[in-house]
Amino acid sequence: MVDLIPINPRLSLTDREEGGEPPGVEDSVLRRFLDFLEHDIAVSPHRLEVISPALISRIDWLVKGVEIDIDSALSPDND
Repeated sequence: MVDLIPINPRLSLTDREEGGEPPGVEDSVLRRFLDFLEHDIAVSPHRLEVISPALISRIDWLVKGVEIDIDSALSPDND
């Protein structure tokens, strides 16, 4: 069995730095999505599910050898 990472109720995904935005989050759509996730986890923690070791192994197998460059531009076909 895999243990869940404990959630610190005092830590909020939506905590703001002095500049107003959460650290590293500049997109308001992303911020609203993170707010939604935070709320959903807080009110429905029973809906969280552990990812099975078998699924983790399958994901590892599927991406084995795949290299990405997150700084490279997408091709027009992948927009």
